[in-house]
Amino acid sequence: LGTNSPTATTLSCAQLISISVTLIYLSLFLIETETVRRALCLHGKNAAKVTPLFISIDPARDTPEHLKDYVENFHPRLVGLTGSNEQIAVVAKSYKALYIKMDDDEKDPETYLMGHTATIFLTGPKGLPILIFNREVGPEEMAAKLKKFIK
Repeated sequence: LGTNSPTATTLSCAQLISISVTLIYLSLFLIETETVRRALCLHGKNAAKVTPLFISIDPARDTPEHLKDYVENFHPRLVGLTGSNEQIAVVAKSYKALYIKMDDDEKDPETYLMGHTATIFLTGPKGLPILIFNREVGPEEMAAKLKKFIK
């Protein structure tokens, strides 16, 4: 998968996940990104022990340049990843995350929506899920649950 990082163009999820405790979400929604940002802010310096990782499910629109602009608006350490449809499908399948491209009523190829699982996965240094956050989780609840893993 490609990253928004200016120093790297391709990383595997395994390379990034092995760095630290990781919050992973395959998404397009701002709400998940804002929840992660606010939860990490509640941890102050301990937030450095968590790598927030956003994986786009729409490589047609989310180029590395677009992701760079997007992630800069939320958290200084948020990593944005994109890749080919095939690469994204492999990652989504490994987390049992679902997504689908939905055409609009006018069949305009530039106007479409992406439906997807709205789940945030907390993984440990070995890349295995430790905890799953659903759409309804707020930043305070996420921060409280993260505290157990980032002592």
